[in-house]
Amino acid sequence: MAVQRLFPEHCEMVGLCDLNPGRLELARQRSALFGAAMPPGYAVADFDRMLRETRPDDP
Repeated sequence: MAVQRLFPEHCEMVGLCDLNPGRLELARQRSALFGAAMPPGYAVADFDRMLRETRPDDP
């Protein structure tokens, strides 16, 4: 989350993916602490779905 904290004007967290569900939820909550909308969280098995739904490369 250092990217969000250091460069909020240049980045947006559009989705998070983690093998550990507890760590994933913690990361989502920490993201919201930096003033951003809470990004959706995805299990590792749903990585491809995360890319389709969040389209991280779109401007």
